[in-house]
Amino acid sequence: MLRTIENGNLRLEHVDKEVELVGWVAKKRNFGQLVFIDLRDRSGICQLVFDEAFSEQTKEIRNEYVLHVKGVVKARKDANPNLATGQVEVQVEAFDIVNEALTPPMIIADETDALEDTRLKYRYLDLRRPCLQKNLILRNKVTLLVRNYLAKHGFVEVETPILCRSTPEGARDYLVPSRISKGEFYALPQSPQLYKQLLMVGGMDRYFQIARCFRDEDLRADRQPEFSQIDIEMSFIEEEDIWQMTEGLMKEIFKEIKGIDFAYITLHAGLGNFRDIDVEDLTKHKMDSEQMIVNAEAVNTVNRAKDKGKNVCAVGTTVMRAIESAVSTDGHLKEFEGWTNKFIFPPYEFTVANSMISNFHMPLSTLLMIVAAFGGYEQVMDAYHVALKEGYRFGTYGDAMLILDK
Repeated sequence: MLRTIENGNLRLEHVDKEVELVGWVAKKRNFGQLVFIDLRDRSGICQLVFDEAFSEQTKEIRNEYVLHVKGVVKARKDANPNLATGQVEVQVEAFDIVNEALTPPMIIADETDALEDTRLKYRYLDLRRPCLQKNLILRNKVTLLVRNYLAKHGFVEVETPILCRSTPEGARDYLVPSRISKGEFYALPQSPQLYKQLLMVGGMDRYFQIARCFRDEDLRADRQPEFSQIDIEMSFIEEEDIWQMTEGLMKEIFKEIKGIDFAYITLHAGLGNFRDIDVEDLTKHKMDSEQMIVNAEAVNTVNRAKDKGKNVCAVGTTVMRAIESAVSTDGHLKEFEGWTNKFIFPPYEFTVANSMISNFHMPLSTLLMIVAAFGGYEQVMDAYHVALKEGYRFGTYGDAMLILDK
């Protein structure tokens, strides 16, 4: 090995120890008799100190040169709290230039000046940026956790074929022409749905894979043509088994990666931890969920409205967006799309407590019902037919519905 330790792992306990390091030059600072170089690898950055004996050899060093260094770890007099290795530096005793480099066409740092086209053209340089390397390392940690967790619960990882027969799904298929069977095509899988059903019928009982999926559809925030998903299938189970398995997986990921330990909490227990408020007053317009999180800001906002004698209704994020799409910030109706029937709201005040709870205050109790995504598709359809039959005004936005008075 050309190195005895990774650059970002140097700490005070390594002081006075001889080390060998390898990495890319991230920054060079020349102070006459002393030259300081930040040496970077995927673990982080450490500072190298070259004394005047190396003044001639260090003149030719530029950013992105690859160096092999031998030296002794010393404690820094002026520690840098912004670096994990900020308390130490390496006094260089010998070094070699492993590879030279031309001046890079972009700044190789988290904050770069390069446009996306340049970053993609020089992707190998872009991948040296610490933020991208952290993303790849994070993904590796998450997938390793997923595999270990599911293996611990009796799941078997099975790799399913990529070239397959086209099956009806939610998007268009990517097609690959067959060389052997002229005029016929393979399809790239939108999901492993067909194969995991075969595995269940075949008696595998519990299956998973980090599946690669291909969908020819328009780009959106959480989707691109090629992506990975955690694909799970189980036999001989009930609904609660699925909840426990998936929630346990997410708890494990957040606890190990972010140090966050989620607890299960019911609506009534959650509200009991804040100011004394009437649970029924929050739920009378149908928030059909046994579990939800209410933070203190949302509860206090609702309480302030109640203290002023306003009628309060708590709604979910989807309905909040529906309200916002219909009414401008000054309270006037504006043109909007996506509603079954357009309608005019009565005078009201509308405030957003947070992304989980919204409340709007109405002098008149004209809102009869709110059916949102968490109520389920059947409830939305039932509400739709009731509104048609009884002649109520109503609007839909995505998978949410508002029903007003006649």
